[in-house]
Amino acid sequence: MSMIMGFGVNQYRSYEDGEVPSLSNARLIELAQKPENFHKLVLDKKSELKDRDFAEITQRIDELCKPKFTDCSSFLSTWQQEELPNHYTGYKLPDFEKFAQMVVFFYHREQSRYSLPS
Repeated sequence: MSMIMGFGVNQYRSYEDGEVPSLSNARLIELAQKPENFHKLVLDKKSELKDRDFAEITQRIDELCKPKFTDCSSFLSTWQQEELPNHYTGYKLPDFEKFAQMVVFFYHREQSRYSLPS
């Protein structure tokens, strides 16, 4: 990791141990948290990496870059009753009254967090 980021071994280890990095190094670490940015750093250091290490790292980056399932349209269409639930979807029609009661319950339980300033 230290080689890819351009840090010395001891410098990166001290960051892992909790030392606060300089502002420029902190920004580099923050940028490297995104797989796409880290991939660019790995490509820059490809000649310094073993082929096996490069393949493992890029494979893991590719896994992280794959889009994750975030499509809620199936659930939302069921909630909006545009599509009736059946044994294929695994959903049953939600009871809006129960949902509303759940919201009220949690509101009263955590009311201090949600009170508006006077």
